[in-house]
Amino acid sequence: MEANKKTLIIGGSILLATIGLFFVARAIVKKIKKDKEELDKNLLDEDLKPKPIANEVEDAKNYNPTSDVKAIGGYIVGYNLNYYPKEVNSIIAKLTDSRLKKLAIAYKTKYKVSLYANLNDELVWGWGDTYEPSIKRLASLGLK
Repeated sequence: MEANKKTLIIGGSILLATIGLFFVARAIVKKIKKDKEELDKNLLDEDLKPKPIANEVEDAKNYNPTSDVKAIGGYIVGYNLNYYPKEVNSIIAKLTDSRLKKLAIAYKTKYKVSLYANLNDELVWGWGDTYEPSIKRLASLGLK
């Protein structure tokens, strides 16, 4: 009887310790994920700030948007179940206003629909409009 009591106490202690460790580990993982998401958001916000260039128009003349048009088109043209906000937003964010205008014109020429319209029509399942920074930037430049 004494051995059974001792076994039950040890087993119960191990069980409680295991449950406690589970909840502590889960809390740590949630905290790490939250910190990582916040860091990613801050980095993305920093990337989305336009980079000033002294002679923007001259810079745009040397810019060939073909590869960027192809990359963005690969992400958002047609039916797909995935969405690529980081990839598309980072391509658009790195461009100056003149380069973005040139990209939008080339995109419309290739796909017969504006980049703004395509981004705006992308379906994002329950997470809101993840292309919003790019959509706002295109709208602010009058590239609807």
